[in-house]
Amino acid sequence: MEHLYAEEEPEQLDGEDDAAFDERYGAYMDARRPAPDRVPRVTGPFVAPPPFDPGPWASDALAGRRLQVIVKLQTIELTPERPEYAGGAWHVEGARNERIVATAIHYLECENISESRLAFREAVREPEYEQEDHAGVRAVFDMDDEDPLVQPRGALRARAGRTVCFPNVLQHAVRPFSLDDRSRPGRRTIVVFFLVDPTRDVPRSTATVAPQQRAWLDLELEVHSRFWRGLPDIARDLVLGMLEDADGGPMSHEAALAHRLKLMEERTFITAEHGEVFERPFSLCEH
Repeated sequence: MEHLYAEEEPEQLDGEDDAAFDERYGAYMDARRPAPDRVPRVTGPFVAPPPFDPGPWASDALAGRRLQVIVKLQTIELTPERPEYAGGAWHVEGARNERIVATAIHYLECENISESRLAFREAVREPEYEQEDHAGVRAVFDMDDEDPLVQPRGALRARAGRTVCFPNVLQHAVRPFSLDDRSRPGRRTIVVFFLVDPTRDVPRSTATVAPQQRAWLDLELEVHSRFWRGLPDIARDLVLGMLEDADGGPMSHEAALAHRLKLMEERTFITAEHGEVFERPFSLCEH
């Protein structure tokens, strides 16, 4: 970006030692600023880019097809004793094996809370720059050395009845909010649909996996108890034990809670991995 500067870059003078030149060059780098008349200006009428071709993602291409989604219901409860929500972590949804390509969030209720916003950002590549050009990079890209290579994409206000849809290449985070009236509780409830890649075959779903609640199976066994009549308890326990040991077999409530904790740990690890990609630092150095 040398063309942005009015001052000529200094050269080492005859007889000038390296230390003196380095000091003079450093002072030049610290003092120079982009010349306003040399910063490129956008001129002429705006020309829209060519229309985006969504290909297999076009809405008419998906019309009439069965789509696979993962559903989540979430409520953030605030109370007079805990009146503030600190905000969520920046993340994209799911693991690679879940193949989530888009997210739809529907806000069911926003009761007695301050403004809640959902913020977005995306990863960007490192810009081209002249080495050690801190002032120029700051003026053109609004970036400093070691800043994360991310581009903010704004934020949407959450309100009851609103639905927000976005691709799973954007990181998003819930911004902090609190109770409006701190003398009574409040909540924010959402239902989320994670769209699984419709161009890939993902075999496991509730269409092919039987219900896994042990309590449901116990209830069915009671309803159809005639099939167990005459069998000793040990036989019944043996069959249930074999089902529980099988892959995808029924789970007790306690086992499901333990499995949920493992899933949350996995999600935390995945979020940290994604963060390393999205937040890789911009290194303004010699190259």
